[in-house]
Amino acid sequence: MKLIKQIANFFGYDLYRVKIKDNHLVIDRHVFNLFKILNVNCVIDVGAHKGEFGRRLRRNGFLGQIISFEPVQHSFKELSLCCKNDPKWKAYNFALGSEESTKTIKVMKSDDFSSFLTPVSYSKERFKDSLDIDHAENVQVKTIDSILFKILKDINKPCVFLKMDTQGFDLEVIKGAQKSINNIFGIQSELSFKQIYKDAPDYIHVLKKYNELGFRVSGLYPVSRDKRNLVIIEYDCVMVKELT
Repeated sequence: MKLIKQIANFFGYDLYRVKIKDNHLVIDRHVFNLFKILNVNCVIDVGAHKGEFGRRLRRNGFLGQIISFEPVQHSFKELSLCCKNDPKWKAYNFALGSEESTKTIKVMKSDDFSSFLTPVSYSKERFKDSLDIDHAENVQVKTIDSILFKILKDINKPCVFLKMDTQGFDLEVIKGAQKSINNIFGIQSELSFKQIYKDAPDYIHVLKKYNELGFRVSGLYPVSRDKRNLVIIEYDCVMVKELT
């Protein structure tokens, strides 16, 4: 391998091995190490899409409870297939937010961009037709406070990690967890450094709110960049509850 790298370098290339998407490879190692340190035994996966995060957790050896939430119908069907033979992985077909309601979600052509919010012109330019609206769905929204204690009732000494990927709605999810926050010891949230959706809070505001709840940054991992100048558009931010 060393000789192959030297040959690649001679021709101006850098050669390295990856097993999965670069960002996921690095952040997954960090998160799994954090799970071992904190003794995480339950993951709340909000915006689970088609089960990608849960599958990576299982590949990395996580044996605890996974509770996934995905409101978009066709994504939920694929998510359900991922966990149908896993007794410790459950999936629910609704969204989480700051209050119980029914909201309209915009399902984009690239459905991992689906959001309650409307894309701004910059994100349309950067991500092209991926952000074209394919259709809309009315979905049920619940709060973490309304469901968490039912989830935790059979878990001994619950230690929860909350992963959020809701396309501009993460802070709303946290607002609906005020009574549950003492059971949450780590979070992963997608921070926008450049605005992608109208009315989405910027990263400074979001980090301030997380800090007020006692969470401190453990890791920042780039999700996307502006190809024209490599400016960061989004980071995945991993945070842990500060020890007192």
